[in-house]
Amino acid sequence: MSNPFANLFTRRKRPSADTLPPQGLIYFDHLYAEYESLTVDHPEIASEKVRTLVSELLAKRKDKTLSWKDLYTFDLILAQLSPIGKLSRKVWSLRSRYRDVAGTKEYDAYLASKPPDWSPGKTAEDKEDELRADIEHLLGELYLRYAIVPVRERIRDRIAKRVALGTLFWLTLAVMFTLLVNRPEEEVRAKGGSPSGKFSPSSTLVVKVRGEEIEVRAATLTVVIFVGAMGGLVSMQQRYHSLPEDGDQIQNVSELIQGWLNIFLPSISGAIFAVILYLLVLAGLLQGGLFPKMIEVPGNVDTRYGVNFLYFLREANPASRTDFAKLLVWSFISGFAERFIPDTLSRFIARKDSNVTT
Repeated sequence: MSNPFANLFTRRKRPSADTLPPQGLIYFDHLYAEYESLTVDHPEIASEKVRTLVSELLAKRKDKTLSWKDLYTFDLILAQLSPIGKLSRKVWSLRSRYRDVAGTKEYDAYLASKPPDWSPGKTAEDKEDELRADIEHLLGELYLRYAIVPVRERIRDRIAKRVALGTLFWLTLAVMFTLLVNRPEEEVRAKGGSPSGKFSPSSTLVVKVRGEEIEVRAATLTVVIFVGAMGGLVSMQQRYHSLPEDGDQIQNVSELIQGWLNIFLPSISGAIFAVILYLLVLAGLLQGGLFPKMIEVPGNVDTRYGVNFLYFLREANPASRTDFAKLLVWSFISGFAERFIPDTLSRFIARKDSNVTT
């Protein structure tokens, strides 16, 4: 007697993408029942070769090794064995399934090709060959999608897992860096840093490089870049799962396999757009209740010779916690909505051009 607890830790062999899922096995049983109903009263319609092939399919069914190819073969056999009187209903059923699977656009293109149908003044025999050919065509289109969908979904899941692991890695790194830099005052003083308030963004991490102490601060711009990159990554991940499923199925899967690295490109553009948004807010070009307010430069700072870049990075912060939250939200939006920053810049350019012409 097998141990049920041991089965929990036993690694099961993962079925291949071509293996029939449970719903495929149920459909096979349905087809076999149809085959029996056709041959029980008229055994002569099935040749010896067909009977041998069906026996092989039944053996695979018992061994649970049936594939989509086997199911497609069985459906083609039934299409050839079906009597003339059932062809019209079989075509209607397959067309309905094809419309649901392929979508309206592809189905309309199929109807535009003027598929065969019963016409007034013509007998069933006049259209038999054309209808059987149309049935084979529809079965081919249907089973191509049935077989490719599991492959496509596995590729998507694999890519989603890679992206999730990459996102988790960088998120953990960002959290560790933030906690390391923004430490309590007592710990900063013990490490040689300059105390400036308990657990504040201006707390410093002192790093020694060649005997020199360098203060590392958690700049707001660092967080903005990270949030913008995450916005771009989330946007691309959602679009990746909603890719169109019409068109050439094999080509779609090939593009999915070959172009999965492109999923990381929007994170780069999202980070750049978040920086541009940050500068637009600092420059006062984006103002209003929805946008954050930034801290003004103190009056005692000497700006006659410009502002030091490191000082700019360190002191260009939101005025309050609410403004900081707004900045993070807009940073994510700038990465998530890839047209937000380009459209904003385009409006600035159009406004400038209109002012020049007037």
